[in-house]
Amino acid sequence: STEARQYFYYMASYHLFRESRFKRWLINRLGAFSVFREGVDREALREAAAILAAAERPLVIYPEGTWFRRNDGLGTLQD
Repeated sequence: STEARQYFYYMASYHLFRESRFKRWLINRLGAFSVFREGVDREALREAAAILAAAERPLVIYPEGTWFRRNDGLGTLQD
């Protein structure tokens, strides 16, 4: 098992933030920010660019739109 010794930022689908106030608080606390996947979300793009420019922590993006419990392949990508 490998341990990451730093925190990350994550792009997370906006619907996760709408499920409950506690879940929204928790997801924000974990370093995630909302992205609207069904359209162009310029605010999320600006946030991602600012995170990358600051180079404080890595930014995690799931191109499949979700995560999987395997690292040996790439699933179908979101449009």
